[in-house]
Amino acid sequence: MATAVEQLRARLLCKGRMRRCAAFAIYEDAEAEPHRLADELREFYPAIAERLAELLARIAANDEAIERSMPMACRAIVVGC
Repeated sequence: MATAVEQLRARLLCKGRMRRCAAFAIYEDAEAEPHRLADELREFYPAIAERLAELLARIAANDEAIERSMPMACRAIVVGC
């Protein structure tokens, strides 16, 4: 337990020094970037997922249409390739 307290104290001191450092603003900005990216993904993903699902369904339907309309003699050739 004492070791954990010492580590926490050292970490807090380190953070305090970092805040006083001019470069800390750069660190804070970099640390906030994953949150901004997550927000952007949260906004972007539903629309792109819907479009992708629609496109994949159309591709599957087209594949089925091609297979249904292909003459039997050609099917053996295509399947054999």
